[in-house]
Amino acid sequence: MVFGVGYDLSATSYSPTGSIAQIEYAQKAVANAQTVVGICCKDGVVIGIEIRSSSKMEVNRQNRNVLIVDRHAGMVTGGMGPDGRVLASKAMEEGALYKSFYGSKIPGRILAERLATYVHIFTLYWSLRPFGSTALVATYDTDGPALYQIAPSGACTRLYGSAIGMNQQGAQHEIEKLVLTELRAKEAVKALEKIIRQLHTETENCEVEIGWISDDTNREFKHIRN
Repeated sequence: MVFGVGYDLSATSYSPTGSIAQIEYAQKAVANAQTVVGICCKDGVVIGIEIRSSSKMEVNRQNRNVLIVDRHAGMVTGGMGPDGRVLASKAMEEGALYKSFYGSKIPGRILAERLATYVHIFTLYWSLRPFGSTALVATYDTDGPALYQIAPSGACTRLYGSAIGMNQQGAQHEIEKLVLTELRAKEAVKALEKIIRQLHTETENCEVEIGWISDDTNREFKHIRN
C-alpha cells in the first residue's frame, strides 16, 4: 500500500513507485469483504458468495448478490455492494444493446471486455473514483464455459478458478486441490459451498448464494441460495 501526500487524492496520479493509490484502496475494500468463489469446470461454471447479514432486523433473501445478466450469463461481485449493482446493471445493458443490434446474444468474451472497459474509465478522470468491487462473470456460449474476473483497475482475466474477499488465500488453496478438467458442474456446486462454509469465521450459520450454468441447465444461468 502506498501512502504519500498528494498521490492518493486522484485516480489519475501515479506514485513514485508507479502505482495508483486509489486503485489499491479499492482493491483493499474488496479484500476486506465477504468471500466470493468462482469455478470453471468440465461442463459449466459455478459462482458463489458468502452471505453476511448487516442487521438482525434485515428481512432475509431480499437482496441478491448473484445476478442473472442474460440467459447465458451471470455474475457475482465482491466488495462494495452498491458498486456491484452498478456493474451488474451495466452488464445487463451491454447484453441488451448487443442483442438489439446484432440479433444474437453477446459472447462472454465481449461482455467481459466491455464491462472491463467501463470499469477502467473510472480510473481515468480525477472527478471519478475506481469501483470498490471485483466482478466474476460466468458465461456459456459457442466458446464453451468461461469464467472472467474484472478487477477495480479494469483488468479482465479469464480463469479456471478464482477467489476474492477476506478468505481469498484459503479459498484459492482449496480450489487448486480440485481437478477442474474432470469436475462436473453439479459436483462443483457442492465443492464451492463446502469451501465457503469451512472458511466461515462467524458464529452464526453460514448462508451461501450460488449461481451456475452448465449442460444440465441447458446452458442457462440459474440462481440458488442455501
